[in-house]
Amino acid sequence: MDDSNQDFIYRNKNREDVAQRVAEEYFTSKKIFWRTLGTDPKDDNPIPKDMFFKMPPMVQKMPDMFAINHQFVFVEVKGCKESLKVKLSDWTQYIRWNDIARFMFFVYSAKWDKKYLFYLEDFHRMLDTSTVGKYKDNNKVYWEISIIELEPYAIV
Repeated sequence: MDDSNQDFIYRNKNREDVAQRVAEEYFTSKKIFWRTLGTDPKDDNPIPKDMFFKMPPMVQKMPDMFAINHQFVFVEVKGCKESLKVKLSDWTQYIRWNDIARFMFFVYSAKWDKKYLFYLEDFHRMLDTSTVGKYKDNNKVYWEISIIELEPYAIV
């Protein structure tokens, strides 16, 4: 079963965030300065669930990291297999972060062992070819974009 169809505890308890590790390795290999941010439940010291939901939504949806090469950018790291899923509720906060500094996605497909990097504006253009779904465990609506649509943004 695809991880995205598992419940929150399965997806986040005692699991390595492979996509995050791959993103960190990528930025390091390209000599791009980066630091982690965010409220990832896979961290060594996660925020307790009852405390997490007391935080403002924008803080809950803080990007996973930032990077500085020619400019400062926020980076949201997403792992997937054959398609990228982005929740509508996350997207609304990503727009707010993009108002502060440019916002990018780093996507890692474990199935194809491929990396993709693109801006929030590129994601907006992909919405025309996306499908809409709803998670069973929390009823949150998401856009789903085939990995094929990400191919122009593949990086090595």
